[in-house]
Amino acid sequence: MIKYYVNEEKRTVAAVVEGTMFDAIDTIVKRFPCFDEDDVVKTTEEGRVYLGHCLDKALMEDKYSAKSKCHPEDVFDVEEGKRIAAERLNAKLECAHKRAVERWRRQYIKLIQSV
Repeated sequence: MIKYYVNEEKRTVAAVVEGTMFDAIDTIVKRFPCFDEDDVVKTTEEGRVYLGHCLDKALMEDKYSAKSKCHPEDVFDVEEGKRIAAERLNAKLECAHKRAVERWRRQYIKLIQSV
């Protein structure tokens, strides 16, 4: 869930999402049925814990943010700022997600080739 922080004085809107550390791992577990989710990630009272299978390469940052800033000559619109900030945040998340899956893929191929 995206949280928005509006600063009308600075004419900015920040979009922040947290809890993304395991997003790429979740994708890998869904795409590759040979990985049982219970064998890969364990949920404890403290949160989720990574268990193995080269998946440390697929860990992402746990928090991402993006910001929109209104040009001084434009009229500040909170909803438009939220839309722009969310668009930038989603692009940043998508890029980070792809990089994390690709890091894991390269590491997993190395592991398979070494056997």
